[in-house]
Order: sequence, then structure tokens, then C-alpha cells
Amino acid sequence: MAAATRNQAKSALLFLYKDVLGVELPWFDEIVSAKGRQRLPMVLTPSEVEALLHEPSGVLGVEPQPACIGPAVRPTASHSMG
Repeated sequence: MAAATRNQAKSALLFLYKDVLGVELPWFDEIVSAKGRQRLPMVLTPSEVEALLHEPSGVLGVEPQPACIGPAVRPTASHSMG
């Protein structure tokens, strides 16, 4: 379960017991909030991007496809991209 989901569930339970039911749960404050994973962004150099785009079989055997920006330019059955 994602940290944000756990924290939202904790907040919902706290609201239910404290504000709706009027019940104080002293032990509930001792529950530590979930911390999300820290991820390092993956940044490729221009030469690495160029090498990936020119790889004949693509990365992991997946052929690279042209990028589409926005819903208005998504391919449909009558307009193929390749």
C-alpha cells in the first residue's frame, strides 16, 4: 500500500473517531505516519538517448514509438502511426 494511501486512511480514522464519534484515542497519536520512498530521477545524457533511439530492437525488445502529446493527437484505428 502506498504511503499516501496509508496516511489518508489514518487521517480518515482519526476524523471518524475524534470529530464524528467524539472518542479520544490516546494511543492513536503514537502511530507514525508512513514515509514515501525516495526515488532518484533517471536522467540520460543526449548521447545515451540517441543510442537508445537507434537501437534496432529497442530497449528490452520493445520498439520505440513516436510520442503523442495531448489527447487530441492520439492515434485512432483509422490513423496508424507506423
